[in-house]
Amino acid sequence: MIIHWYGGPTQQLVSNRYGATNIFNHIERDVLYTQEGFIVWRLDNRGSFGRGHRFETPIYKELGKAALDDQLAGVEYLRTLPYVDASRIGTDGKSFGGFLTLYGLIHAPEVFKVGVDGSGPTNWAYYDTIYTERYMQTPSDNPAGYAATNLITIADQLMAAPLIIHGLADTNVHLENSINLIQVLEQYDKPFYFVPLPNEDHHYAGDGLATALAASVNYFVQNLGGHP
Repeated sequence: MIIHWYGGPTQQLVSNRYGATNIFNHIERDVLYTQEGFIVWRLDNRGSFGRGHRFETPIYKELGKAALDDQLAGVEYLRTLPYVDASRIGTDGKSFGGFLTLYGLIHAPEVFKVGVDGSGPTNWAYYDTIYTERYMQTPSDNPAGYAATNLITIADQLMAAPLIIHGLADTNVHLENSINLIQVLEQYDKPFYFVPLPNEDHHYAGDGLATALAASVNYFVQNLGGHP
């Protein structure tokens, strides 16, 4: 099972149609994963777009916690399905979804065996001011929230070896997010995979998208197992 998520504000992955539902959801991903024998699951947790203000607001001042709680509720449902191997669940996310992948691997290591982090923020103090302060206030006004969502300071708790993908020309989630995370992983001798995408910005396209998707498929086949 591969849980593909975004989980953050302004985006909605689940809708009553087949195909790409937003800029972070490429239909090619589903085709490649299912061809290898994986099931792809999506759930829009609280904090995501499209279901009203009350649904969006629980993430205020601490991004990640409510999102992961809801995704874990989805996993509990998946465990009831006879064709799901609950010991082989991986995650795949880009941008906020990359943050959520790392957050999930750290806070629910008993659930998620592996995960793909595509250009994810690792410390919200690095990210776009107006976006971050809209949901997190400022670092001085909300130090506890920033500390709780700083993945770099708790990267030593990672049990899985994540696949980290980042465009080297990303002007949205700057490269420092992944590089500073990698530095800590190396400091603690934590294994990881890293795929840099030269000349790619935050929205992978062309050869960069093909490289990212191929690397993700290979990663899951090697670490989760697909078709025997």
